[in-house]
Amino acid sequence: MMRPAQPSADAARLRTGLAALTHLTRAGAGLSTAELARRADLSADFVDAVEAGSADPDPRQLDQLARGLGLADGDELRASAADTARRIADSTVRPPA
Repeated sequence: MMRPAQPSADAARLRTGLAALTHLTRAGAGLSTAELARRADLSADFVDAVEAGSADPDPRQLDQLARGLGLADGDELRASAADTARRIADSTVRPPA
């Protein structure tokens, strides 16, 4: 019996960076989860899942989330999330739980 594929370490690290970046950017802008969800045309539950690191947004959802956060597009969000993930890995700072 085959086990389900486990997410790669890189994918997990990117989700961690996306979670931290989304939370910090949203909170820094004074936005509630509901307001970010409205601006991004996503559900508040999905935004919560992104911030918890349990969502794996597709490219369209990344674009929507980026626009809601005031970024140009999903590519900019992904690059910023990767940078955040590197910074987390290189420090003792941990993303919000």
